[in-house]
Amino acid sequence: MTDMKLHVIGSSSKGNSYALEGGDEILLLEAGMPFSEVKKAIDWQVSKITGCLISHIHNDHAGYIGQYEKQGFPVTIERKMGNIILHASRAYTKTEFDVKLFPLPHCSTPNYGFFISHPELGKLLFMTDFEYCKYDFSDLKINHILIEANYSREILDRNNPNSDHVILGHAEIETTAEFVRKNRTSELMNVILLHLSDGNSDENLFKERIKEAAGAGVFVDVADAGKIFELSLEPF
Repeated sequence: MTDMKLHVIGSSSKGNSYALEGGDEILLLEAGMPFSEVKKAIDWQVSKITGCLISHIHNDHAGYIGQYEKQGFPVTIERKMGNIILHASRAYTKTEFDVKLFPLPHCSTPNYGFFISHPELGKLLFMTDFEYCKYDFSDLKINHILIEANYSREILDRNNPNSDHVILGHAEIETTAEFVRKNRTSELMNVILLHLSDGNSDENLFKERIKEAAGAGVFVDVADAGKIFELSLEPF
């Protein structure tokens, strides 16, 4: 079976966009980068795109939504607080991607994580721009976790007027590590860290902390723009 590829198009406050590419179809995550950059990343295979999921309406995640909507594939985003979609795959009638959304706290803006499954992928969690997550997914035996690790309390400059927004709307490295530790099973293969803050994070430190939390045999890396990951179901 072909492994699914994760294309990192952007993963920062400047813009977030990712593509899950299987043998016959592509699912986009976030619309925070120009669609022209998406086309380059997926080698112009636009006809394979089956849809786009957007976690929340902030510009670095949804700023180019209009460009995506013009392409003709479904774009899923929830704008109303409390109006939760429990099963979004009905909008994607010609796809093997199965998607469920779950709410995540991000300031006062409605924000959602995604539980995504596909025969070529297994089970994947996508979580970004969240202060904490109250859910336990360990019984689902997740294979891949794409998760924000935005800042460290030790590095964060509390004199910065934006520091409250960072704390209330993003995942601190220990929050991320605790989530990974609680949800690790023998089926977990990959943890990819998203949306690191330019000034409030340490890439190498974060990778080592999550490697400790994930345990032996789990591949851990940071989603730097331009990287391509093979989301294998085989042990690393």
